[in-house]
Amino acid sequence: MEHQALSVSQRLMRTSRTGVSHRLLASLKGVSVIWVLCSSAAFDAPMADQVVVTDEQAKLARSRELRRARNQRYREKLKLKEAVTPPSTEVYGTPRGPIILPLTPNPALTTALATFNARLRDWGYEEDRVAFRACLEEEWGAAQKAGDGDLWIGQREAWIRESDVLLDDIEQFLGSGMLEILSHTACSRLWASITSAVFKVQWQVAVLEVFLDVCTSQDVP
Repeated sequence: MEHQALSVSQRLMRTSRTGVSHRLLASLKGVSVIWVLCSSAAFDAPMADQVVVTDEQAKLARSRELRRARNQRYREKLKLKEAVTPPSTEVYGTPRGPIILPLTPNPALTTALATFNARLRDWGYEEDRVAFRACLEEEWGAAQKAGDGDLWIGQREAWIRESDVLLDDIEQFLGSGMLEILSHTACSRLWASITSAVFKVQWQVAVLEVFLDVCTSQDVP
């Protein structure tokens, strides 16, 4: 094993000029490296024919895959909901949310609100409480079956941190004075729409935190 480890180290040093990072040498301790060889001559194969994937990279790729799947399910549910919902006669602005966009001559205000809507949707905003709980149970069950329970918990904890950043940005927006251009009625309705979205985000986070507590304490929801 010592001779084999030395052979790998020497091979990495000889091929460093071709673009192989010196950081791989340090990663030989504590981080397992998976070598996918393209020929039967394991260490005699050229480095160009080898793919190096660390455990951390594999976990990151899996985390991104789970997040894309979750966002895709949310978008599909949103499209289905829009398909069965009759057009709104709202003259205040567009009802597409979560935040309703007011009629305003200020394009910066419209852009800011539309950006928040996009961020909320990408984050995984869900108004249906039953659907959100079912989504958590489905994801947790799939993660356990795949042996990715710890990865899923870490991903959802990062999701909570993302909500903190999002809510902080909304708070700064509300204090920026951009709403002063609106009439009293329009401002009141927009304020109600924003605070409703904020409350639902906080509700999702609270439900998730309880769910994670159960997962980590009993290993099953």
